[in-house]
Amino acid sequence: MHLLKLSDMEKLFYIPPCLEADAKDWFFDNYHFVPSWSLFVQKLLDTFESSSKADITFNRLRQYQQSLHQDVRQY
Repeated sequence: MHLLKLSDMEKLFYIPPCLEADAKDWFFDNYHFVPSWSLFVQKLLDTFESSSKADITFNRLRQYQQSLHQDVRQY
């Protein structure tokens, strides 16, 4: 993804057209809290990644089954 050498300000300028729906609304509501690219990435992941990660993890746990030769302590 390093094909273009963009500054943080240029990256922040090009963000809105790349976002959709809730992410775009979130960006415009919080634009003043994201003065740098790294902070934008961190806050975006904090806001949108956590709930989907929790859902995926919960579904994995819900569907997990003890294997035939697996010790109960490992299960």
